[in-house]
Amino acid sequence: MFLLVLITLTITPRAVQASDYTLAVGNKKQLHVSTNKKITWYSSDTNVATVSKTGLVKCTGAGYVLIVAEYGNSTRSWLIKVIYAEEEIVYEYDISSPKGLPKKQTVYVGDKTTLKLNGIEGKAIWKTSNTAVATINKSGIITAKKKGTCTITAKVNKKSYTCKLTVKNRTLSVNKKSLKMKVGETKKIIITLTSNDTVMYTTGDASDTLGRYESIYEPLIDIEFGEWKGNDLPLIITANESGEDYIYISTENSKEELIVAVIIE
Repeated sequence: MFLLVLITLTITPRAVQASDYTLAVGNKKQLHVSTNKKITWYSSDTNVATVSKTGLVKCTGAGYVLIVAEYGNSTRSWLIKVIYAEEEIVYEYDISSPKGLPKKQTVYVGDKTTLKLNGIEGKAIWKTSNTAVATINKSGIITAKKKGTCTITAKVNKKSYTCKLTVKNRTLSVNKKSLKMKVGETKKIIITLTSNDTVMYTTGDASDTLGRYESIYEPLIDIEFGEWKGNDLPLIITANESGEDYIYISTENSKEELIVAVIIE
């Protein structure tokens, strides 16, 4: 039996791990589309990243941005998370958390998340005990590969800190990670849930997810659930105003979370 919970509170969401790429401010990324048709490129937020007429993305500020390629009657999009480079991040010491890394953390296959050292100064050298389960780059960004466990180690000033990482298979998925809409238009996405859990959603302004900006957020879309068909649940979205909005879909028990970007013309 599946339960539905509709959350109507507007919140500032936390960063989630549904982006196609995680890049640092100042990074560049070349995107490609295999087509012989003319491609027109768009960025949903040039304060976060710009894109050239050849698909070259330049990261200009922290946040989430949707890069869209239009060609003929088709579109392709990439959701990019832009963070500050390691040397630019200022970490605050949380006295309620243990110094170093969390002792354990759970992520889901396909997730990208950043491990942070609490109260530790200095450049960290990161390692994973099993690259088949999860990889980690020099900035501490983990990519979850497959179900299993591994140990993440950060070595700073000859001292090592470890975190036991558990990677689980997702039970929550969505058929589209982005939508491009016109004001007044209604579209739907399909949420698939393969566990006996509760589906929830919130909407939010993704520019706030890294805690770098302040804004007064008002949703630009109306959302309602459709009816279950097996494991599939429609989410019906109506665009009210132009701009960009983000839907955060989650489960109550497993704490899985996905993001869908909505660009409204």
